[in-house]
Amino acid sequence: MIKQVTATLALVCLFLAAPQAQAQAVKKEVEAKTEKKGGKVAPTSPVDINAATEEQLIAVPGIGEATAKKIIKGRPYTAVADLAKAGIPANQLKDLTPMLKAGPAAKTAAPMTKTEGKSAAMKTEAKAAAKGAPTGPTLPVAPGGGKGLVWLNEESKVFHREGDRWYGRTKKGKYLTEAEAAKMGGHESKEKMSEKK
Repeated sequence: MIKQVTATLALVCLFLAAPQAQAQAVKKEVEAKTEKKGGKVAPTSPVDINAATEEQLIAVPGIGEATAKKIIKGRPYTAVADLAKAGIPANQLKDLTPMLKAGPAAKTAAPMTKTEGKSAAMKTEAKAAAKGAPTGPTLPVAPGGGKGLVWLNEESKVFHREGDRWYGRTKKGKYLTEAEAAKMGGHESKEKMSEKK
């Protein structure tokens, strides 16, 4: 009877000790991996390579300051595998892939074309006019000009006649005869006379 109790207790102790031994083995494995990766622990959810800050990237095991800068410089990415184009070696990429994701790329505003810029300026001016604010160019009239001369806007190649609200008032322009303006590729403003007053 005593032998049976002793054998049963030994089995119970063995069953109780097994999970502890297994837990210690797992703990040692985690500590070894953590030590190998510079004290960093894998993130609980994948880090977005299109949106993460440099500090967030550096917190990922296997990513240092130089790699984080490479990742940021190479944005946007459609997949984690695109990091190879940023100079991340294949073996490092293999280790990083489970900890990273490529979320939607941040949208940047496309630069306005000249036409869109003019249109936006005209809308702003129209809103100001509706509120009773003064409209038109804010630059003073350039000295010179007079009878027979037009003002050529050198950027848009549009020329304005005397009495036009833009006559002598664009940022880059000069007074010329109409023939000289036409030789330089200039064309007359399409504003109606009623708008010029």
